[in-house]
Amino acid sequence: SYISSCLLLGTVITSIFVVAYMVFPSFFDKLFLLDRKYIYIMFAYLYTQPAFQMFQAKQRIEYRYKLSAALSFIMIIVATSFSVGLVYSFNQDRLLGRIVGQYIPYVIIGIIFFICFLVKGSAFLRGSWKYALSMGIPLVFSFLGSQILLTADRVIVKQLGTGEEVAWLVLAASCTHIILIFVQTLNNAWAPWFFDKLKIENYQEIKKIFSLYMWFVVICTFCILLIGPEIVMILGGSGYRQSVYVLPANMLCGVFTALSSQFVNLETYHKKTHYSAIITLIVSVINVIGDIVGVLIFGYQAACYVTVICQILLIFIHYIATKDMEISKILSAKNVIGILLVSLGSIPISLMLYQNNWIRFFFIIVMALAVCISGIVKRREIKQYINKIKK
Repeated sequence: SYISSCLLLGTVITSIFVVAYMVFPSFFDKLFLLDRKYIYIMFAYLYTQPAFQMFQAKQRIEYRYKLSAALSFIMIIVATSFSVGLVYSFNQDRLLGRIVGQYIPYVIIGIIFFICFLVKGSAFLRGSWKYALSMGIPLVFSFLGSQILLTADRVIVKQLGTGEEVAWLVLAASCTHIILIFVQTLNNAWAPWFFDKLKIENYQEIKKIFSLYMWFVVICTFCILLIGPEIVMILGGSGYRQSVYVLPANMLCGVFTALSSQFVNLETYHKKTHYSAIITLIVSVINVIGDIVGVLIFGYQAACYVTVICQILLIFIHYIATKDMEISKILSAKNVIGILLVSLGSIPISLMLYQNNWIRFFFIIVMALAVCISGIVKRREIKQYINKIKK
């Protein structure tokens, strides 16, 4: 009933935007710079995609990861295949074929889940809309602040720098999406377990597992950084080699996002989502100002390092704000500082290794061997931790 009520609320909100668009179509066409057919597809997606996301979230909460992962994999295959087929079929408008192929399968599956939720949860919960809005609206502003934090550097450089500099930053951001998607996937699996342990106040186990979780993200990020030049060559080619020099600072977004997400999770658990909204928006404004000053004085690369500084500031403000939520029982200040220092240290190390491929390849081999040996030696402990999390 709660899910169906929330879906109906989402439908009402989307309908308000649809009506606004129908009343002022010219204004929104100029704002979005899109053909109307693409905007209609977007609205169809907004109407139906929440049902699919609700189903996936429900599976994760109930620890049915196999079903969730299988469905996600199937949808990716179907959407990709459909997109490729329509791109070749729509000779006059291949972009339309790409968009229809990508989003219509999700619209169809969303309609199916929407109907299923409405049938199973036909009762309307009066207080659910108020609760959902009080929790959700602050998270919307938190998400907007996070997007400003992640994209402001490119917008500022576009206005103050050259086209080449923007292209280098965009490619580095594309590489960063690898670790961001990885972190988001981990957090989706982690959050239900985290909330369950908070409910029974098992802080010691959270602290122990979360430490392993964060160091795992740090190590994975550094491993990806080691092959940064190869990733840049694959995604952009030799013309984008300069992207390598802003890649380490950009890639740290994954580590910082993984860390700050835990504060947001804790604030959400304690029904304090407005903390996240206020903190993120304040830091995003500081980031925009810092980007402008940094680019004007030091050049386009400064924008990446301003973002790093602002993300660290975001983490520390979150830590202070969540002290009354007993954050210290979950994550000690000492551990936070250790994670941040090691992450920051990966920037100069990566940049130095990029100067000599032989040393970098040797470092990659050593790290690969170390990981394999550690995995073999600690296989029983690792298996125990995995089984513990599953339980």
